Amino acid sequence: MTETPTKHPQSVRRLWIRPLLFGIALVTLPFPWIEVQGSCGAPMYSREIKTGLQLLGKDVAPPIILCVLVLLSLALLFLAPRLTRGTRVVAQLVATIVNGVVLLFTWFLVTFQPLSHIKLKPAVLVAVTAMATTLVESVWRMTLDLREMVARRDRRR
Repeated sequence: MTETPTKHPQSVRRLWIRPLLFGIALVTLPFPWIEVQGSCGAPMYSREIKTGLQLLGKDVAPPIILCVLVLLSLALLFLAPRLTRGTRVVAQLVATIVNGVVLLFTWFLVTFQPLSHIKLKPAVLVAVTAMATTLVESVWRMTLDLREMVARRDRRR
């Protein structure tokens, strides 16, 4: 039983998934992400609902950092098909690390409200789920390339 050679490895197919997931997270930004009850100096019964844009707009650095990381992840995704097998695995490893940092950074922005009680809204759960899925997707791509490398090495033996 022989395998039919494919033109492109499986790891570089369906490149639209990651941009779509980042787009889903981007679409949720105008919606309420968290409800903060009682923050430092405010009574416990006071409520403040914050959107994703408000959480990003506190400072200039978070949106810039997130944009750079997302663009790096997407650049590595579209660069990977043009690389050799070994460097493609490295690029996908870096993309996996970047996607993990994006997920953790977003979660930090959402949950870092000192001395407050926070209720998460559905929009933030959708955004964080989309970003977690980008992490799973990049691990999946890297695993496919690693499996292909091992299979080729075994065939050469």
